[in-house]
Amino acid sequence: MTTRIGQPTPRIDGRAKVTGRALYPSDEDVKNPTSAFLLTSAIAKGRIKGFDLEEAQALPDVLDILTHENVGDEAKVPEQQSGGETTTTMQDDRVWHDGRIIGIVLADSYEVARDAAFRVRVHFEREVHSATFDCPGVDEERREPGEHEDYDVGDVASALARAEVTVDERYETPTSTTTPSSSSPPPPSGTATSSPSGSRASSPMACPATS
Repeated sequence: MTTRIGQPTPRIDGRAKVTGRALYPSDEDVKNPTSAFLLTSAIAKGRIKGFDLEEAQALPDVLDILTHENVGDEAKVPEQQSGGETTTTMQDDRVWHDGRIIGIVLADSYEVARDAAFRVRVHFEREVHSATFDCPGVDEERREPGEHEDYDVGDVASALARAEVTVDERYETPTSTTTPSSSSPPPPSGTATSSPSGSRASSPMACPATS
């Protein structure tokens, strides 16, 4: 039996990355591109009361600013999948987590889009957020009967009572991902094109199942 544990693994894209020759989705050559910069929430939970867009819209080369107020029915919740989301970007005025995407600034260049995004003023109505299970802002949802099978095997309480040694501690671990590019992630950007023959989108992706 062979194993990769403890064995060096060559990074076939390492040389291209450190020499600047690696190409990313935002490096695609597109004629007359429109650049987008994301507006993200400054609170962890609450509602958006309104936007002040005048200063941002006054910048030359700003094309549009999209928010939940003007995207209409375009922001549709995707079909629910196992472990999937039940909300979508700019669906409504709700904020469910820090850094949630609440708008998109469109401009003729990345620099203008970024400048305009930082000029947008957002008015929030804060609510108590929850960072752990015992926070006061936690919303509890009861599991529907029959949704999952409950297993009742043995008597844990009796086993602990008879044990010579027990350990009663609480441990918390931070969020961790398994993407192989975590040590050198690609720029979080993408390119989308549309033509009579169809649409095409390129975005960075790291899939541990196929790496």
